Amino acid sequence: SFSLKTVASKIKNGLMPVLDHFAEANTVFDLQDVFQRLAFDVTLTLVTGYDSNSLSIEMPENEYAKAMDDAEEVAVVRHVKPMFLWKLQKWIGVGEEKKMTKANAAFDRSCAKYISTKREEIINQRIHQHYTIEEKAYDEDLLSFYMKLDTSKYNLLNPKDDNFLKDIIKSFMLAGRDAIATTLTWFFWLLSKNPEALTKIRQEINTNSPRSGKSLDPDTLNK
Repeated sequence: SFSLKTVASKIKNGLMPVLDHFAEANTVFDLQDVFQRLAFDVTLTLVTGYDSNSLSIEMPENEYAKAMDDAEEVAVVRHVKPMFLWKLQKWIGVGEEKKMTKANAAFDRSCAKYISTKREEIINQRIHQHYTIEEKAYDEDLLSFYMKLDTSKYNLLNPKDDNFLKDIIKSFMLAGRDAIATTLTWFFWLLSKNPEALTKIRQEINTNSPRSGKSLDPDTLNK
């Protein structure tokens, strides 16, 4: 499936080279940051079809990822600050709310770029007519799927509305990145505190992994 291929490709071409680089340089690194970049790239690819390559040896800053961090930080502050105060700051455009305004602008710029590029891609690379939407959906990103929706079946959805598509991108990015990154970070922290579990996992991997050096396929992973 598209999701499995995306994850496998990012692990092979993104995560492993970065970890190898840190290991060879004997460098201490922030594992949570690595997982956030991994989750961001995977989620963005699944949602838009484009890989930002934020998980690379250079560890570059990504405008969209930074905007997500800023927006989440402001959202937390809103929960502890009186509503009238943060709304006043939003209206005036100062304090933390100024950061939220900038984050939203970054969201809009990034989403507009992805949507525009995807529209051109769909126009220039027509999907073969013998594929149905249901068949093609298994091998394409979410943005493409929504853009090709049969509006006669889904009257409330408007794939031509950029705001609708932006909301789709934002929602799935916010839901995907932090959930994956937090879970992975917590999992590896638990492994560090439970060496006996780590040993069992290593034994299971060694027992079931292919000896030919080939990548693990879904059937092998399900063992």
